[in-house]
Amino acid sequence: MPESNKLAEWCASKGWTLTDAAGLTGYSPSYMSLLANGKRPLSPSAKVKIARRLGARVSEIFPVSSDTVPEAGDDMVVTAQ
Repeated sequence: MPESNKLAEWCASKGWTLTDAAGLTGYSPSYMSLLANGKRPLSPSAKVKIARRLGARVSEIFPVSSDTVPEAGDDMVVTAQ
């Protein structure tokens, strides 16, 4: 089951739309909307990919659990390119 996340809130706090985030992550705007609305599950590695490309900590956007890959720890911040 897809889990709740803060993707839309986080993007809005940066002044971005989900379409802006889609351009940075390589996902389509419609898929980003599905993710933001909790309508699609997301693998731990996809959480890391999205967070890295947005320059965020994984935990700022997604719930972090023991199945999240180790390098996705709360201290990880990677600047968006």
